Amino acid sequence: MHTKDAGTVGELAVILQLKQAGYTVFTEVGDNSSIDLIVVVNDQLLRGQVKSCQTVNGAATLPLRKAGPNGYLRKYIDDVNTIDFFALYVHDTGDIAYILAKEAFESCPGSTRLTFRIDPPKNGQEQGVRYLKDYTDFEGVLRDYEQRT
Repeated sequence: MHTKDAGTVGELAVILQLKQAGYTVFTEVGDNSSIDLIVVVNDQLLRGQVKSCQTVNGAATLPLRKAGPNGYLRKYIDDVNTIDFFALYVHDTGDIAYILAKEAFESCPGSTRLTFRIDPPKNGQEQGVRYLKDYTDFEGVLRDYEQRT
């Protein structure tokens, strides 16, 4: 599947889940913004960026930058005041994870991606391991969200 198609499928899966949960969702027309969705929660607008991936070695990866033709590069850290949350759709499992943008940037400063384990690490390591199952609840993002000033 072409990466643009994979991205569209990911966005639609996230929109479907949020709509089924009763949220009002607005989307972008085009692909030039760092905001893919706006979700209305208690008369407040939350701005989201949707990413999609396949699992590799039992893990899913959330990229924190976007590269394109002609040297185009967008680092989402530069949009820290524009994006409120990331939604990560995992194509081969159908899982969706929601991560506060602030948490993504603060937990891995200078990193270009966050990794989430689906399967336990083969070496048994537990310290510093993020499990995707701990991020599947959009309500969790809402509980942790701090009002923008």
